[in-house]
Amino acid sequence: MHRTRFPQPVQFDRKKRSAHCDVPGVQSGRGGGYVKPGPLARLPRRDGIKPHAMTYWSHRYPAELIDVVQLTGGERVVIRPVLPQDQELLVRFFHELSPAARCRRFMHPVNEPSLKILRQFTQVDYVTHVALIAEIFADGRETVIGEARYVRTVEQSSAEVSLSVAERWQRKGLAKLMLSKLEYGAAAGGVRRIIGETFADNEKMMSLARRAGFVISDCVRGVVRLEKTLTMQDHKRPCEASA
Repeated sequence: MHRTRFPQPVQFDRKKRSAHCDVPGVQSGRGGGYVKPGPLARLPRRDGIKPHAMTYWSHRYPAELIDVVQLTGGERVVIRPVLPQDQELLVRFFHELSPAARCRRFMHPVNEPSLKILRQFTQVDYVTHVALIAEIFADGRETVIGEARYVRTVEQSSAEVSLSVAERWQRKGLAKLMLSKLEYGAAAGGVRRIIGETFADNEKMMSLARRAGFVISDCVRGVVRLEKTLTMQDHKRPCEASA
């Protein structure tokens, strides 16, 4: 589910002073620092690096999408909306994907995402563009193991979705959980149809799409279109992963 059109990036304002507030259960990096759910947030410390004096503006940080989930293997994972300071984490995530996995994610060979793409991935307005990351915490370090997002189309009632999960964390129910959370957020925000594209030989994504109720179009030049109409059922909050 790839090839997403992005809205205009969120603009940074280096002059405004930022506020500080806790988000329960989401601590950012070694040395602490919590992310504020609201229009302004200070970049926290990561691995001892001094944070930039920078703030960002978003419509509203969707704290209701923050969750701690348990996968089918018993692992606990945090799923939360992405923030601008997650750029370094996402760089590491994409670097650790195999070349084939990066190709499936971006629908063409990619060595590493450009700075423009990384900004688009992390500067999210949470109106036209909603993005989630899944992360684990080990030895005082955050590691992103999955990312998912939707971007509204021109019609506004439709949105394009994309999703990727690190290979060693696949087949644990994480992709299903992240997709369910995207559907929940999209349906609650007024989106009535979600669409995406994937390679016809991407068996894992095809299987996920079928189980999630997507209609799969005929293959055209090795690519299939995925489409799902959201219902009132999708307004319900997703539960823990299942087999």
